[in-house]
Amino acid sequence: MAMHIQETKSYYSLPNNKNIKLLFQDTISGEWAFSYFSLYKLANCIILIYDITDNKSFQEIFTFLANINTFCKDFKKVLLLGNKTDKEKEREIPFQEAENYAREYGFPYMEISCAENNNILEAVEKAIEIGLKNSEKKNISQNKGSKPKKKK
Repeated sequence: MAMHIQETKSYYSLPNNKNIKLLFQDTISGEWAFSYFSLYKLANCIILIYDITDNKSFQEIFTFLANINTFCKDFKKVLLLGNKTDKEKEREIPFQEAENYAREYGFPYMEISCAENNNILEAVEKAIEIGLKNSEKKNISQNKGSKPKKKK
């Protein structure tokens, strides 16, 4: 899932009274998902979600990261989420394994349960934090070398 943050007067209010618009772009895994990876270059945050009860879904993260590296070369945009903590007894991926993996690449890891609405708000807030950092970087790099505008 890629997230692009744009300033607007709707959708989400930050503690500093700044409003932002969140645009979530849900992509799928599979062979034809490759065409969506170019969108990741535009994203301010990339949320990778896997199922903690399904080792195959965790292994697919490696493919996504390879493509993220190819298209945007910025793992600081990534937030890794393990979903289905409500099915702890069926867990196939230990928390520590996923956390170590995320730490190795330099991005945060959290676990959530969409079914029980557990840790969802915290995950969205973390994604916003990541997105805002990357949005500020984009604005700074876009303004480098540009001449100041004359006041009228």
